[in-house]
Amino acid sequence: MTGLRRNEMAKILLCGLILTLLSPIIYVFKEFYYFCTRFNFVIVTILYMEKVQEYLLSKGIRPSPQRVAIMGYLFENCTHPTVDAVYGALHVAMPTLSKTTVYNTLKLFEEKQALQILNIDEKNVRLDACMEPHAHFQCVRCGQIFDVPFENKDAVIGILKTNHLEGFKIQQEQIYYKGICPRCQNENE
Repeated sequence: MTGLRRNEMAKILLCGLILTLLSPIIYVFKEFYYFCTRFNFVIVTILYMEKVQEYLLSKGIRPSPQRVAIMGYLFENCTHPTVDAVYGALHVAMPTLSKTTVYNTLKLFEEKQALQILNIDEKNVRLDACMEPHAHFQCVRCGQIFDVPFENKDAVIGILKTNHLEGFKIQQEQIYYKGICPRCQNENE
């Protein structure tokens, strides 16, 4: 009986050791599963996360889990979200994430030219991870912001850089249009 107890105790200790070693991994997968299924977010693969990390490194930013999550969210949600929207979406899966961390991270991203902060909306600052030159259109009815690509960006930017800017060092270019989007126009008909 003593031998059986020792054998059972050894199995219990071994199982306990394995669970202790695996519990952080199990927790991460459980939280990731909860995050993805509860809120229908696009599942970010390890390969995608590596691409986000590479992007951050290319901008001179050390990729922490919070920074990768924030930049990944911005890449996945090209809707020009507000800071509150980013925080609200990520806080559920990362309960230790604070608004201060989000604000500081976004400020760092802007300083390193990893994202643009848009001031098109008088009420909220909007975020744009697309760093290619483009304009923005904001619908005055629904508030949605759309990217407006330049067909010939060099020609557009060349036209805007007149002799009046000679000697100036341009650090940021933002072109905004405001009006009514097609969806809102169709709703009124």
